[in-house]
Amino acid sequence: MVLTLASLAMMATASAPSPLYSLHRERWGFSITTLTVVFAVYVVGVLGAPRRSPT
Repeated sequence: MVLTLASLAMMATASAPSPLYSLHRERWGFSITTLTVVFAVYVVGVLGAPRRSPT
């Protein structure tokens, strides 16, 4: 149950800001490629964060 909720939370947070990216693209003049790279970096950061263990 906990693992299911954690997976759901990670998926929800990874996709939460995606509607804003099209607005940023228009406002800041991003190309489609730049927008894709920004989104990919964000997703990797969000999904990779829980795997880091504090030392």
